[in-house]
Amino acid sequence: MCVIAPVGSPFQLALTPAVLSLAVGNAVIVKPSSSVPRVAELLEWLLDEALADFSGLAQVVPGSGAVGADLANCDGVDAVFSTKPAAGRVAT
Repeated sequence: MCVIAPVGSPFQLALTPAVLSLAVGNAVIVKPSSSVPRVAELLEWLLDEALADFSGLAQVVPGSGAVGADLANCDGVDAVFSTKPAAGRVAT
């Protein structure tokens, strides 16, 4: 699952779907807004600490909207959580 978090509530709207996805056994890629780079650092630290025994299960990918678009269109990503309806999808 890929979580693309908005600038308005970047921490909560990134962490909530990521934690739920991890809880049911999925790997997660989190792409926070590039407007709040410290949130990306905090999310990466938090996920690394919480998942120390499960290295690689959750990744934080910083970058611009183009990075988010690339993630949303990646063949290996089965679901995308985003507050933008055009970006969100579930693979069928």
